[in-house]
Amino acid sequence: MFNVYVSYQNPTYSYFLLPARGWEMMLGGLVYLYPIQLNEQNKKYCQWLGVMLIIAAYSTMSEKDMWPGYLSLMPVEGALLIMVANYQGGFFNHPHYFVN
Repeated sequence: MFNVYVSYQNPTYSYFLLPARGWEMMLGGLVYLYPIQLNEQNKKYCQWLGVMLIIAAYSTMSEKDMWPGYLSLMPVEGALLIMVANYQGGFFNHPHYFVN
């Protein structure tokens, strides 16, 4: 809520300073401290849902949108889902896909 409020009052402060964006890092810490155990099928779905949220955020936002504000929820939730999934057998974990 603080991030959304500050984004409308002072977007530069909201983007660059920790008090407004610290919640994003805290979510990653919570995933580390309290891991959720998922079966392999659910890990795969969770990872792909996270990727889709990040792609949706990228494709629907423009430079005219207030950032970070409430719009930052979509990519942050996507990253959170990818971390929760911790899926080691997916497309993103095969190095031969990224070799020239």
